[in-house]
Amino acid sequence: MLGCMKMQNKIIEDENKFIFPPASNTKMKFLVLIKEDDQNTKRYFFCKKSIKANLNYYKNYLPGDIDIINFDDIDKEPNTTNFLIDSDPLPNEMYIKLIPINLYISTEHYQLRNFLLRQNELKNIFIALGAKKIKWSFSQETKYANEINCNFGVNINEVNVEEEVGMSNSSNIKNKEFNKMEFGYNKKTEELNYDSFNNKKYYFLPKEYEWQNIIIRRLEDKLEKDKYTFTNSSSINFKASLKSKLEIINIGFNYSNDDLNNLNISYEIDYHPLNNNNFSKKDNKFKEKNNKVDEIDNDKVENDEIENDKVEIDKVEIDEVKNDKVEIDKINKN
Repeated sequence: MLGCMKMQNKIIEDENKFIFPPASNTKMKFLVLIKEDDQNTKRYFFCKKSIKANLNYYKNYLPGDIDIINFDDIDKEPNTTNFLIDSDPLPNEMYIKLIPINLYISTEHYQLRNFLLRQNELKNIFIALGAKKIKWSFSQETKYANEINCNFGVNINEVNVEEEVGMSNSSNIKNKEFNKMEFGYNKKTEELNYDSFNNKKYYFLPKEYEWQNIIIRRLEDKLEKDKYTFTNSSSINFKASLKSKLEIINIGFNYSNDDLNNLNISYEIDYHPLNNNNFSKKDNKFKEKNNKVDEIDNDKVENDEIENDKVEIDKVEIDEVKNDKVEIDKINKN
């Protein structure tokens, strides 16, 4: 079953790559601001390296590249342009670049800002597809565990707990919140095709195959209602010891995605109707590329058939020559 699902996803990815721009890999970017006086300072007497030297060593713990900038120069060019920070710059603080908007975010707020950016792009896709109404609900499972260790007899929730017995229980709580947006008809919907999504406005789309399928369903099948559930997950994994090592040299690092774990967003979309003339499969270059691939395959099949026919003809001619030779030999003998 799992193998079939992987194969199906692979087929979808292979099909979509002819329609949407190809995905590309981008390394994460980190930034640390250090005061000039602190760059060569050792935080504690037992530290053998300076703060800057330790940072250069700890960069191996980061899933990306790091820039270490003098705090006093962050408001000067080209730093103020190349390392734009979303809030007031702070010394001895680590920032992560939010690449789609070219902005550095504190590690504490990066995960939330990245999540909101993804959701905004998804909503923009719904709007570009001619959404009339978007309804969405947040649901999050919060797990907690209670543990009771006791060395005396007591009755808890009708469960008798005797001396020196440990007892634990866990619970799930689902929190839900509903929102909706409504839109009037936009004439741009009449010009809607796959080319509408081939621009830098959509940063996450090339890697989000489920989002691509939402677009395909809308354009190909002219759906007027659709549903989709987004499950938030983070693929960023920092080494467990990184935070403690940075704390030793007084560098702020407060990355956490616990608040966004197990978060699901369920969307219900109502679209304005698409006219029959709104979209044609052959009216965009991505579909044409797909068609060209099919034409190449068809030409190859035709060439193979011609080669096979040629082989058959040659074989028949050889057989006829052999038969003629046999007949001539018989006549000569007689």
